[in-house]
Amino acid sequence: MSTGSTRFQEDQRCPMGTPVVGHGRRGRPGRLGRLPLQRVPIKTDTIELAAFLKWAQAADTGGQAKMLIQTGRVKVNGRVERRRGRTLVPGDRVELGAHALEIVRA
Repeated sequence: MSTGSTRFQEDQRCPMGTPVVGHGRRGRPGRLGRLPLQRVPIKTDTIELAAFLKWAQAADTGGQAKMLIQTGRVKVNGRVERRRGRTLVPGDRVELGAHALEIVRA
């Protein structure tokens, strides 16, 4: 490899000093960057985000679900969601920290 190459190797570090591991071309996460997906069945056609977090046991109480959502720690379909009442349908994906939950119809 030439010294002028801009491609990262696994043992290189990004400008912030953290190791570059698990990322494929163009900075997209590779296999190591994917979250394990857990399918959570619901019996209704829709469910609100805060209620879903409680149903999936990602939050113990409604107040805890509210705080997780308001602080921007919850993503729906890859985007930060700050609305507790966001309506979710089967096929939606909710991410919270290192957990990915997919809503499926029971």
